[in-house]
Amino acid sequence: MGQCLGRYFINEFLEAEYVANISDFLGKQLDENFNNLNIKRKSSGDTPDFISAWSSKNIFLAEAKGRRMESDFNADYFLKWREQFDRISVKSGETEISLKGYIIDVCIANEENEIPNSKLFVEDPATGGIPFEEDSMLFNLIKNGHYKHILEKLDLGFIGESLIYKDNLNSDKIQLPVFTTSASYKEYIGIFSSRVSKLTPLYKYFFEPDFMVNLKNTSKFFYGIETNIFHQLMKIARGQQDAINNIQLKQSDKYFNESVIEFKDGTIYANPNLISIKNIQQF
Repeated sequence: MGQCLGRYFINEFLEAEYVANISDFLGKQLDENFNNLNIKRKSSGDTPDFISAWSSKNIFLAEAKGRRMESDFNADYFLKWREQFDRISVKSGETEISLKGYIIDVCIANEENEIPNSKLFVEDPATGGIPFEEDSMLFNLIKNGHYKHILEKLDLGFIGESLIYKDNLNSDKIQLPVFTTSASYKEYIGIFSSRVSKLTPLYKYFFEPDFMVNLKNTSKFFYGIETNIFHQLMKIARGQQDAINNIQLKQSDKYFNESVIEFKDGTIYANPNLISIKNIQQF
């Protein structure tokens, strides 16, 4: 719950659409396109959860917390949370840059604390280094890390890893089903998620009406990403890093009768009954 509401705060109040897991970068061998960056751990212990951005000039770290009791900024646990930002070093070239951070602590109103409304406690520590101004390479790394996480949700983590790590995806074509929604008629790569797990049936059955009816009836939601963005991600995964510039945020999220939500980053959550298969495509 803490991380969920923390990401909501990052998106809605700090206006950062791109959110990556800092653990994806810490001490990892990044793609050669990011060889000027070095994100590492200074000491053992917990580190912030996320590194987020909405432009090359607006990049920050965030740590999400959740408690059943009201927080106290002077408490020992808050001191420990601040120390998490001292364990991170972000270098551009040989220069350590200081990134602003946010501790986002959510206290949910419940029968134990008896507070009338849930509360949000936010503090803004920073990492060590010179004041941050702008870094387009770091911005692109975060952007790639954001889509890496999306691809992992789609059971395509092997593609996501090629967005940020050293080994590129080979040129062999990948065959995937393409779906459309009656709300917008855009094309998507995606998955149906059941009440217990993701559903990944054989592609050939998607064209059988009875199978699709059963799939929709047993699915909780459909989650996907626009195929035009997926094409660009495949280019990046195969070594064409400048394709990241072809991926731009939409003007705003779109809601269709609360049954379909199109997000600015090109992803979609939808009622499975509004999804149809169009064809099988190679990428």
